[in-house]
Amino acid sequence: MKRIGLPLALAVLSLSTSTLAAGEEGARTVKGGATTTVAGGTGAPSFVPVITKLTFHWRDGQGHFECLALAPTSAAAGNPGSGVFDTNVMYVTGAITRFRSMVQSRS
Repeated sequence: MKRIGLPLALAVLSLSTSTLAAGEEGARTVKGGATTTVAGGTGAPSFVPVITKLTFHWRDGQGHFECLALAPTSAAAGNPGSGVFDTNVMYVTGAITRFRSMVQSRS
């Protein structure tokens, strides 16, 4: 599978479900998650579909990101069980060191 990179991860995060809330002592918390698909799957010649499950959270200047990509390998497309995404093809986890809010305050 081709290297996906940070730009794709950021695009996925922008489409995911997230929340922004005031926590304890005015702390801001941002968290969310999503299930997505990788366009074209694994690419030629087999084009095996790939789904990703991701989650992130940010609070008080610290955050974490995780992304798991799964592909079906038990059965070929069109056969019973072909929709079972049972093989881990990628797992990315790491700290988020900076967060820039896209929310604009109104006076």
